[in-house]
Amino acid sequence: MILTTYINNHIKKINYTVNEKTFYNPYAAFLYAAHNCFHKHVNFNVFEKDFSNVDWTVYPEISYDNLFFIRAKQLRKKHNKLGVMFSGGTDSTTVISSFLDNNIPIDFVVLLRSNLDSKVNSEFKNLFPVEDLITWIKTRWPEKSRNIEFIIVDFIELNSHLKLFNTEESILSETETKKVHFFNSLINNNIKEAVDKKILSDWKLITGHEIPNVSNEKSYFVDKTFVHVLNKDWIEFFFLTPDLPEISIKQAHDHAKYNKLYSVAKEFPPLPIHDCDDPSLDYTMYTIKKRMLGCKDEVKSNLSLTDKRIASNYRNIILETDFSNKKNIDNFESSIKSTLYGSYFHNSYKNKKELKNWYNGLASLASDKTLIEYMVRHGYLDNHSQLPHNYNGLMSSPNLLFQNC
Repeated sequence: MILTTYINNHIKKINYTVNEKTFYNPYAAFLYAAHNCFHKHVNFNVFEKDFSNVDWTVYPEISYDNLFFIRAKQLRKKHNKLGVMFSGGTDSTTVISSFLDNNIPIDFVVLLRSNLDSKVNSEFKNLFPVEDLITWIKTRWPEKSRNIEFIIVDFIELNSHLKLFNTEESILSETETKKVHFFNSLINNNIKEAVDKKILSDWKLITGHEIPNVSNEKSYFVDKTFVHVLNKDWIEFFFLTPDLPEISIKQAHDHAKYNKLYSVAKEFPPLPIHDCDDPSLDYTMYTIKKRMLGCKDEVKSNLSLTDKRIASNYRNIILETDFSNKKNIDNFESSIKSTLYGSYFHNSYKNKKELKNWYNGLASLASDKTLIEYMVRHGYLDNHSQLPHNYNGLMSSPNLLFQNC
């Protein structure tokens, strides 16, 4: 009962609102507004009530290590079974370290793996091989990792993507809008199904990627960082939480400091900057920012950089396809086929039908002139040629960090 109450409250705090209606799907919110209240804005709400009661102008002097320790204790106390989404990147390494370095146990770790034949598309691989990530965890925490269940999810498994192509993104309220088929993140319900098979009780998966944005003296969040997990009641953010807003506040202030540092560096490029732990490694400004925000590069420092492969971003195929012209569907099919599945994707009529359903859903957005007019009017699109699925992103209510003197 306590868990259910928490889930309901958690979901309701991150959403889209327009005309006093609540949505968990940006396209549903845009469609409703365009056809029912053309002059109303869509608002993206991130714990707005909780965060508005906190003074963001006061910089938390407590260290990131201590903040993350407190957060890990909060999560362990709150949930029966607890897992971490782990990619080996700076954010997820910080999350798992915050638990295990402080002797706070976790029950499972979820890792994503591509099972696509490298001969089909050599670019579509993991950031790091999952076997190396598991070895790193076991080597880093030999005793604490003994009771961890490692759950590997193949994110290019053919049948799982067919489900996505044929399923509308979940809208938890106000479903009177027309159905929309569009790209779903790799963080999808196939992960939930995989965990449910292994963890036979209430559980929560922790993810850490929700860094605040900063412009001048204000901090805010952009919905495109969250849209793929908004309606996942089995996921909880590590950094972003009303339970410990000091994390986001401290990161926002340090992000502002980074922006000043970066603006100077662009004008006067610095000499290569070395990590204090390993002088042999050169780090970019991006890494400087991550360090300022308390994030760690330990996996990259301990695994060969030649093992790291950037996954091919097939979202670009969607962004670059003109869905307003249906004759482009052949090129779209060809691009998706070669990038995602190789030559075996269209082996059946059903597969081709599923993909066309997905395409037609996106095309229905592009052909809705009322929707496009609305999105251009409110600045969600820069012009009438920009397609709805490539909207600019919605900014949450800004929080004042300091007075701009």
